[in-house]
Amino acid sequence: MSTLGTRRPLLTAAIAFLIITPLILLAAWSPSPSQSVQSPSALVLQLDELAASGRWEQVHKMVDYQKKGADLVPDLWAAGSEEARSTLVTLLQSLFEKTWTQVHKSRAFMSGSRLSEMYLSPTDMLVEQVALAGEPEQALRYWVVRGNDGWVIWDRTIRVGKIHHTRGGYVAAVRKKIAEQLGRPPTLGEFASNAPSWLGRLRTRRIRVPDAPVPSKQKQ
Repeated sequence: MSTLGTRRPLLTAAIAFLIITPLILLAAWSPSPSQSVQSPSALVLQLDELAASGRWEQVHKMVDYQKKGADLVPDLWAAGSEEARSTLVTLLQSLFEKTWTQVHKSRAFMSGSRLSEMYLSPTDMLVEQVALAGEPEQALRYWVVRGNDGWVIWDRTIRVGKIHHTRGGYVAAVRKKIAEQLGRPPTLGEFASNAPSWLGRLRTRRIRVPDAPVPSKQKQ
């Protein structure tokens, strides 16, 4: 048998290995929703598509609730246990679902919306989703950050005209009420457990934002 004849099976096997192995690895890798999109606007559009079909588990993978929790109550979050953090994350997920559903079922958003993007830094962007109908203008504002796996949403606020619903004042009011209820400052777990009972009692603090950032890049 010639040397070429001896090597041919080995050569064929090597070629097959080089072709099949990448295909196996590609099939085994399943990107998260935030990894599979190319821009923050595409991320928001994909989130809307998933939420509209009730696939909330996938939606929540697109939001960094850990960063959101640490931003809302930094002192409580830093001192909180994993169990307490998990309780707060579950609450934030529930609120995210409720707000998205209420806003997108409103008459203003039922008419459609447009997206605008504005870089706040090389790794931070504001995506504003503005309803096409309604007066005053209504918008959801998504705060997006670029991580190792691509863009991810870490916060979302609401704007009605020039009235911007803020996070800080509302959270401070809830913490104050819980502290009065307990007779002392709450722990993270106590805050997360008691906050839902105050959600319907306190009105979100509002401030006028005459010079609020207005994204310049618009997408239909």
